[in-house]
Amino acid sequence: MENFNSKEDLIEYINNLKLDDNKLYKIILVGKRNFEINTREILKLIDLQNILKIKDLTLLNYNLDELKNENTLKGIFVSEALKKLEQGEYSKEEIEKAIEIGISNMQ
Repeated sequence: MENFNSKEDLIEYINNLKLDDNKLYKIILVGKRNFEINTREILKLIDLQNILKIKDLTLLNYNLDELKNENTLKGIFVSEALKKLEQGEYSKEEIEKAIEIGISNMQ
C-alpha cells in the first residue's frame, strides 16, 4: 500500500510497476485520497500497455470533525449525516459515501 499526494505520483508509481508483459492487469485503487482521480485520464497517461482497467474505490479524505462544526451548509449536512451514523441507521461506509457525494455537489 502506498500513499500518493498527487495524480502525477500515482502515474509515476504505476509506470514503475514490474509487471509480466504476457499478462493483462486491472488496478483497483482503495483508501482515502487528497486529489481527484480520473481513471480514464490516468489510463491514457500511463506507459504500460497491459493495464486494461483502473477502478477507483477511494474516498475523499475529509476531516469530518472539523466539517461538522462549520457554520455552513456543508457543516450542517455533515453533522446530520453523522447523527444518522450514530443512530445506526446507516453503515459508516454508506455515510462516508453520502458525505463525499453531497460535498462534491456543493462545490
